[in-house]
Amino acid sequence: MESLKKALDELLQKNIIKKESGERNFYNVIILGPSGWGKSDTVEEWVEQNEIIKPYYWITECFQHSQKIKLSDESLFELYFVPDEINKMDQENTVLILDHFSITDKNARAHLLDLVKNKVVADPTAEDGKRVLDKLWFIVAIAYPDAHFGYDALSEDDLNAFDYVYRINC
Repeated sequence: MESLKKALDELLQKNIIKKESGERNFYNVIILGPSGWGKSDTVEEWVEQNEIIKPYYWITECFQHSQKIKLSDESLFELYFVPDEINKMDQENTVLILDHFSITDKNARAHLLDLVKNKVVADPTAEDGKRVLDKLWFIVAIAYPDAHFGYDALSEDDLNAFDYVYRINC
């Protein structure tokens, strides 16, 4: 998995250059590979070797169903991340690690793709119900390349939300 670490190092360097030049549109990557090949462990080792990174790990299996909360005006709000989690993601040098990205239903995946493409999450504390995570640095998603555990395989549109797709070929 050294080639994966090398690819992640290259991505990190590109994002450092963008950050130092004042840009806020950073590169995101999705890593595709079969179960049991060490994708998650390799990403965790890579994070530990790069002290500049402040990781926030999220296992998307926890992301299956939104919570419906009642707002003060009695309307219901669909929530995937609670405000405390949103605050933890929206910090300087935070890299969001989305593990098991492909094990999500279509509604949850659409919400995650909005996060990947636009750094936007549903937030009941925001005036319009959405919050842009301006400080979130970039996203590393880890996924299975095919249908898994009864969930749909990732589509080309799903993959196109990412700037880089890294495939582990077996």
